[in-house]
Amino acid sequence: MNYSIQDIVREVRKALDENEVHASFIEDVYTLSLNAIIEQKIPDAVRSVTEAAPSRLLDGGVAFATTLNWESGTVGKGMGYALLPDDFMRLVIFQMNDWRRPVVTPIEDTDPLYFLQKSKFSGIRGGIDKPICAITTYPTGKVMEFYSCVGGADVTVKVAKYLPFPTIKNGSIDVCRNLYTPVIYYIAGLVSNTYKDKEHGDVLFAIANDYLK
Repeated sequence: MNYSIQDIVREVRKALDENEVHASFIEDVYTLSLNAIIEQKIPDAVRSVTEAAPSRLLDGGVAFATTLNWESGTVGKGMGYALLPDDFMRLVIFQMNDWRRPVVTPIEDTDPLYFLQKSKFSGIRGGIDKPICAITTYPTGKVMEFYSCVGGADVTVKVAKYLPFPTIKNGSIDVCRNLYTPVIYYIAGLVSNTYKDKEHGDVLFAIANDYLK
């Protein structure tokens, strides 16, 4: 969901007020300077909160995996992979149409589970009942491997959504609806730390984290 930067700045100032941070530093700071600092912290806060949030709090996302590649050379059989967009930050959901459930949390190629996916025994690898997605790097760039499919030529992507790195565009920024409040407090924490007020910053970070539980 897109939120106005002006609205976010106003909400962050309110959060700073409620936590008595004004007494520490804001009274000597010009309003325009404070607003500029808040705006500067917005993308970093959105990224940090979104990466830390449980998958149940995510929404929206951008479609990807319009083109698939197959390790076996046979469409719809075995492991496949899709190139990841340059702005890929986090997977929201991925499911092939012959899987019985989707994947919302991919593994990394440093995870011990990743090496099991290369086993010659199909029962060890991810499959239609317990699929697995893995983020790794090929010479062509970042990819997401998915294990595995059995349906053959009729296999297609049922759903594939990801969240891109946050950017401010046309005076607004996209934030998952359930993450808006923790983002506000996280920004306030970053602003407090900018002004060397670690005590209030830690309190604000703690409030943000409470919303993610």
